[in-house]
Amino acid sequence: MNSKKKEGVFVNLLMFIYCGIGFLSILIIDFFFAIVYVIVVIVSFFLVIYFRCTKCPCKDKNCTHFWLGKLAAKFPEKESNDLTVTDNLASGLYILGINFFPFPWLIQNFLLLFSFYLLVGITFLIGPLFACKKCENYKCSMNKNMRIKEATS
Repeated sequence: MNSKKKEGVFVNLLMFIYCGIGFLSILIIDFFFAIVYVIVVIVSFFLVIYFRCTKCPCKDKNCTHFWLGKLAAKFPEKESNDLTVTDNLASGLYILGINFFPFPWLIQNFLLLFSFYLLVGITFLIGPLFACKKCENYKCSMNKNMRIKEATS
């Protein structure tokens, strides 16, 4: 794995860990909703791959998130690389689903709540500051924002 992909893989690992914490916080209290959360995470994950990653021109060779690009390359090709409102909404649903669904269960355990949102915060710092800066997809809104911030600094 080249150094360009390390941050993206680390971001994916952090997301996996905090989703596990979210799952655990729900499982302690309610088995049914823990399974619902797993379904939400999986569906949300595939929504992002289908609506965002499949449009990325780097998906099969230079994906900074490594295996997400390889998975996206298995989906049918999109006609355009431009992200639409629907694509961005799907990403928003992903973020809401995995980050806020477990909140009612997390607030019942301060340690899990703190750990979960600390990892969410670190993930949202590392992603844009490191992985997105190395990405070659200049049509991605995250990449554009980082390039603009970089140019004005």
